[in-house]
Amino acid sequence: MKGQKETENLIKLKNIIVEAMQDKKAEEIVSLDLRKLNNAITDMFIICHASNNKLVEAIAENIQKLLNG
Repeated sequence: MKGQKETENLIKLKNIIVEAMQDKKAEEIVSLDLRKLNNAITDMFIICHASNNKLVEAIAENIQKLLNG
């Protein structure tokens, strides 16, 4: 199991990503916590939907922008 600090960091990261998605009008945002699965390739998946390709690109760019500072 991960430490408390790592869990806090994961939650902060998830919140930044969800906020970036919401800022660009993403729909149906879902986060899947996979930390309890033994062979998971990642700790979390965050998935969303957008109505067109331009919005998808804008969402992805906004996530990158917020994560890279």
